[in-house]
Amino acid sequence: MHKEELQRLIENLLARISTSMVEMKMDELLRKEGEELGGGINAMRLVRYLLGDPELPDPQLVWAYTAVKEKLEVCIEGTPKLYYFSGD
Repeated sequence: MHKEELQRLIENLLARISTSMVEMKMDELLRKEGEELGGGINAMRLVRYLLGDPELPDPQLVWAYTAVKEKLEVCIEGTPKLYYFSGD
């Protein structure tokens, strides 16, 4: 994926991200793919899912995660049933 296309996807996600949207997408992801080995959903897998690109290469994924991390944390912290088990 070209940098410009990824930037557009990130900006689109940042414009529409909300607590209810993150909760809904996490529920969808759990139903479709299940939990990680240790339980829950890895934040990187969630970002791939939110961007709609399950094959997003790791360097681009790290860039995207860094860009959305702050808003994603706010959304997760705003939902009592969701939490970060471990952080970075």
